[in-house]
Order: sequence, then C-alpha cells, then structure tokens
Amino acid sequence: MEPIILMSRENSNRTETWEEMLGIKDLGNGKWLISEYRYNMLGWVADLIPEHQRYDEEGNIKVPNEWNGQQIRRLVGDLGNESFETYELVCDPDKGEKQFDASTLFNVALDYCRLNEWDKREGFRKAWQKLIALVTQQQT
Repeated sequence: MEPIILMSRENSNRTETWEEMLGIKDLGNGKWLISEYRYNMLGWVADLIPEHQRYDEEGNIKVPNEWNGQQIRRLVGDLGNESFETYELVCDPDKGEKQFDASTLFNVALDYCRLNEWDKREGFRKAWQKLIALVTQQQT
C-alpha cells in the first residue's frame, strides 16, 4: 500500500540531494503508521552497469527507463557516486515509523513530527490538518 504523502522537503549533503516526504499509511481498524519516506535507490551505477555500457557518445551516463522491472525516476549523486532513484517510496530506516490511532494522534504522531523537525517547515499546519481529518474521519 502506498503512503499518503502529507508534505515534502528537499535535503542534501556534499554528494547528493534527495526528497524526504512525511507520510501516513492506513493499517485498518483505526490504526495508522507515520513515517518519513524517500525514493528507493537501486545502488551505485558503477556496480550495476559495466563501464563499457555505462556512457553515451558524449560521455554522459545512460539512464535507462527501467532497471530490473523498476521505473527509474532520475540519476542522483556526483561523479563516481551516481545511483538510480526509482519511483518506489520506502520508509527511511534512520527515522523509523510509529503506529498511532485517533487517541494517540497528539502523543505519537505529533511527537514524531517534532522529533524530525517537520513542525518547523512551511506548510506543516496544512499537512497536520489533513492528517487530523484523515484519521478522525475514519472514526465516524
């Protein structure tokens, strides 16, 4: 099941830029999961494609439309550290995920947002209102 994305932000380090997304999943029976998601990385291009097949005539890395059945979103990274990003959303293992329901919405979900500094981002109020609406509408 794909998560419902509430908001996103761009993050980067010295070698790459990526998109982080705050999302929730409906587990049924009034239970929800909140997590930070990102697009899945397939691995280093140098490990996936032999060097003699890796570049086009201009010396640029060939970016396939798909790799092993997964649609490629884009090439990320810098010279020598490139990888393919897919459209598959995966939970960021460093941020974990928290299960909550309407009764623990503020204790669990809001704490998760604060811990990961989503509450400091522009647009958080609107995202939080959407989350509340989704979670509480299932109670009625």
